[in-house]
Amino acid sequence: MNKKYLPLLLALASFASQSSGFSSNESELAELKNTPATKYELGLFKLETYVYAVNNKLEGERIGSTKFRFKNATVREDNDQIQVVVIAIGKSKYLTESKCEAVKNILSKPFNAQKMPYNMWSGLPQESYKTLQSEISLHVTLMDKKNSSSILTCK
Repeated sequence: MNKKYLPLLLALASFASQSSGFSSNESELAELKNTPATKYELGLFKLETYVYAVNNKLEGERIGSTKFRFKNATVREDNDQIQVVVIAIGKSKYLTESKCEAVKNILSKPFNAQKMPYNMWSGLPQESYKTLQSEISLHVTLMDKKNSSSILTCK
């Protein structure tokens, strides 16, 4: 009968010996719960989550009739600016300013820099949203599908 309960007793003993480790984890969790996130961090998290979802939806998709396919998008912070950087892949003969602007115009629908501040932060004064609209931008980089060092960026 003792052999039947031996694995259970060993598991309980193992759990009990680790329980002192749980108390320190609890205090760490309590400390994390008491550390507030800034509005900036929460807004940036919302944007990064949105960009992740768009990446999953659009990866490999053709961007309108531009001859380019969506590769990925990332969020970059640079000198008090937030940039959504989108990379699209196509043939080198299409790496032109006009194609870059066409891709940017199409991608400005899912990555609308004018609406992003409203989606990222709620309850701000209208003047703050106007300022934030000038601090958030969409950058598009067209990349040659055969030579990744051959790129063209439009801002």
